[in-house]
Amino acid sequence: MANGKFQKETNNFLILQKLRQGFLSRRQLADDLYLQPSTVTYAIGRLIELGLVEEKGEDTSIKMGRRRTLVGLNPNYGCVFGIELLVDHYNANITDFSGNVIYNLTQEYDEAIIPYPKGSVKRFEFIVDYVLQKLEKKCPNKILGACIAIAGIVEQKGEKIMFSWTQGLNNYYTNELTKKYPYNIFFENDANCAAFNHVGQDSDTFIYALVQMYKTSEVPEGVPPIGIGMGVVIDGRLRRGYTSHAGEFKSVLYRGKDFNQQLSISNEDLANIENDESIQKAFLTELVNNLRFAHSLIDPRVIYIGGHLIKWEPLLMDIVINNQIEHESDSFAIASSHEEDICEGASKLVLEHLFNLPTVTSRLKGWDTKNSPICIDE
Repeated sequence: MANGKFQKETNNFLILQKLRQGFLSRRQLADDLYLQPSTVTYAIGRLIELGLVEEKGEDTSIKMGRRRTLVGLNPNYGCVFGIELLVDHYNANITDFSGNVIYNLTQEYDEAIIPYPKGSVKRFEFIVDYVLQKLEKKCPNKILGACIAIAGIVEQKGEKIMFSWTQGLNNYYTNELTKKYPYNIFFENDANCAAFNHVGQDSDTFIYALVQMYKTSEVPEGVPPIGIGMGVVIDGRLRRGYTSHAGEFKSVLYRGKDFNQQLSISNEDLANIENDESIQKAFLTELVNNLRFAHSLIDPRVIYIGGHLIKWEPLLMDIVINNQIEHESDSFAIASSHEEDICEGASKLVLEHLFNLPTVTSRLKGWDTKNSPICIDE
């Protein structure tokens, strides 16, 4: 009996995962998932009853005979939030159940209403509450979950933010903050979110190098005004590493022991990078050479370079081309909209957890699978 119930639940989630690709007929679902047509018909009936799936028109590709009714995810079933928190502002979106972005928001923090200083835990918690309340008011349907992207090291089980200078966090446990909400919330590294937005093929392997620039007035003493993070995808899976440090950039040319330092270029020079082309060239050359080293280890299909380097794209590509090895320059691509990459990737991470079987998502301990908003009780 228990095995039968588990199999039904498994079939339901397999069908939901398949329907993320778009509207399909019941027969196509049965063929693609190697299920009996009667099994699919029963499951679809239950999913429609629950509001997860809807019928939408007929399969017009069939020229002769009876046309099959198409079914797909019901976009109005609920919404998820994808949020990027930065030092002085945030970017966010609301994505519907079928994966379409229905609302975007970018806003600077109103310092007049934030009663806590920059770099403090209380300020971080206040901002999280403030942003979520903003999005809740804009959400047209029930909220299914949220992912909040930050610059920093996030423990892969989702329970702890190990370090983030932009938010003033050090070994910060998230449970006390997230348990206040009736929907699941988890945190993720911003470069990982950006990379996840490009995950498509099961076998795809790539790197997303995210470069963020900060005003010197915002940066704590000893912290560079430029931060570099990398999202690493191998064989279609986001890799966080053994200690959740995968993608934490450290130049092979840096010889010091400062945890905050990432490059051999001094913080003073980096502070003048906007107005000095020689510093721009030195920075981009060091970055490209490090990415070339990563390229030789991982053999990615592409290395995306996103963030604040877009304005220096001509200089960047000149450096790539002039120092290329064989056809390596073909592996570099500029990600022109990193803000969308981060927020959309964050939303996709929420949907990924929602559509996975509970036994799979339970590996993320911070995700409440027992009360999952799409947990299907047969």
